[in-house]
Amino acid sequence: SRSPPPPSASPSPPPPSASPSPPPPSLPPSPPPPSASPSSPPALSIYVYNLPREVSFGLDDPPAKAKDYEVYRGGYAQYATELVVPKLVRQSRFAAATPEEADLFLVPFQGLARFYAHKKSEETWHKTGEEYVAVVEWLRAQGPWFEREGGADHIWIFPSGRGASIFPQWRQHIPHAIFLTPEGDTRSGHVEPRHKDVVIPGYRNTSAMDAALLARVANEGAAGEGAVMRPTMLFFRGSFTSERPGEEHFSEGVRLAMQETLAAFRMPRHLALARSQAAAAAMATAAAGGRRRLPAVIYSNASVGSGQYHAEMAASDFCLAPMGSTSWTLRLYDALLLGCIPILLSDHVALPWAG
Repeated sequence: SRSPPPPSASPSPPPPSASPSPPPPSLPPSPPPPSASPSSPPALSIYVYNLPREVSFGLDDPPAKAKDYEVYRGGYAQYATELVVPKLVRQSRFAAATPEEADLFLVPFQGLARFYAHKKSEETWHKTGEEYVAVVEWLRAQGPWFEREGGADHIWIFPSGRGASIFPQWRQHIPHAIFLTPEGDTRSGHVEPRHKDVVIPGYRNTSAMDAALLARVANEGAAGEGAVMRPTMLFFRGSFTSERPGEEHFSEGVRLAMQETLAAFRMPRHLALARSQAAAAAMATAAAGGRRRLPAVIYSNASVGSGQYHAEMAASDFCLAPMGSTSWTLRLYDALLLGCIPILLSDHVALPWAG
C-alpha cells in the first residue's frame, strides 16, 4: 500500500474567500419514517458509540466560546457532517440501542476539528494521529465488537478533501473500515468509493440561508422548464490560484485555464439581449441593502458575502464547479440546491453514492 501523503501535499484550512460562510450548523428535523409496518425491523441497525470526554474532547457539547472549527462555523461549516451524521443516525429507526443488536458501528470522533485544533503546531499530524489511536484503543477495550470483523464493520467520517490522511496511521489501525467522505478521488490512496467506502455530500446548513430565496427557487421548479429565464447564464466566484503552502499545483491548472477561456468569451448578441431583458424584468436582488441588474456572465475571484453569493447563483442557469485544492467541491451541492445546473470541471471527482 502507498504511504500517506506528506503534510505539504494536503490542502490548507479553508480561507475566507468567495465561498459563503454560514453560521454554525443546526440539526435538521428528523425525516419521516419509511412507509413500513411499525413492527417490521429495520434492514440495517447501526450502533453509535458514546465516546467519553477523554477521547471526544467535549466536542459533542462545546463551550459557549468555542473556536470556529469546534462548532463548524464560517468556512468550516461544510465539514459538519462529522457532527451531524451521528446525531441523525441516533434519531433514526436504524439506531441500535446496544452493540449486540448492531450490524454496523459508527465512531462519532470529530477528527477534523481536532486536526484544526493542532494546526498551529509543528506536530499537527502526529498529535492528531495519536488521538485517533487513543480512540481505537478505547474501542478495543469496549468488548469484542471492534475486533470481530477486523474493524470492517466500523464507520468513520472524514469530512474534508484531506480524507483519512489526517490519521497518518490509518493503514495500521483501520485499513478495512468504512469511510464516509465527500472526497472520492482514488489518486489520494486513502479512499475506495467502489469497494468499501461511501462518498457523501458536503454539508450545507439550509436553515442559515435566505428562506425567501429558497422559496423562489422552489417556485421556479414548480413552474416547469423554460417558464423562467434567469438573468445570468454562467456563474463562478472563487480563487483561480492559491498562495497557501503545498498548493503550488492548485486545481491542477484547471481554474487558470477556465479563467483564460472566460476572459475571451463573448456571448452571442441575441442571447445577451434576452438575458438583459430578463435581468431588467427580474431586477434580481444580489446584495444586502441594494438591488442591481445582474450581468449575463459572472466570473470573479472577489470575495462577497454569502447572501450575494447565493443570490447570484440562484439567478444563474449554469454554475461552474472546477476542482480546487482537491477534486470535490461544495459548490456542486450549492448549485443543485439553488436550481443552477452544475458544470463539473474535475476528471477524478466521485459523486455521492456512486457504486
